[in-house]
Amino acid sequence: MKGDLRTSKKGFAMTELPKIVLIFVVIVVMIAIGSLIVNELRDSFDQSDNYTAGYNATLAGEDAFNTFASYLPLLALVLIFAVIISVVVVALLPRVMQ
Repeated sequence: MKGDLRTSKKGFAMTELPKIVLIFVVIVVMIAIGSLIVNELRDSFDQSDNYTAGYNATLAGEDAFNTFASYLPLLALVLIFAVIISVVVVALLPRVMQ
């Protein structure tokens, strides 16, 4: 049983942490840029275009970006807890294996 935990490939290694952080930062930047583009596109419509399909589509897109962006703090919290748990497991695993 001792060899099973050491050779297991489940979970992630601490060396993968920069990749995970980079992916999270790219997601945040993409959401921010996409939201700015949709907002500028919505502002390009005149007051007479309030009920056109393009105006309604930009409103729906802006709402979708805002909804997804509201989940980013929760996603960051999950990533932080995953890092904390992995540090604790890596610290305690050698003691358990003895």
